[in-house]
Amino acid sequence: MAVHIEKKYWYGWKSVASVSYKNDARGKVSYHKISADGTYRLRFISDPTAYSFHVWGTFNK
Repeated sequence: MAVHIEKKYWYGWKSVASVSYKNDARGKVSYHKISADGTYRLRFISDPTAYSFHVWGTFNK
């Protein structure tokens, strides 16, 4: 499973940080790469061939 932190730009969403791991995801996403103000979302991908989904809503730094 992979978790991507995506930032919203004028042209769309772009991944600014990501973490991949096999099982437990709790506490393993680092936010230190979010260095600028903006709107962000989390995107979860269960495996490379699966559809991804994201948490509804966004968060700001």
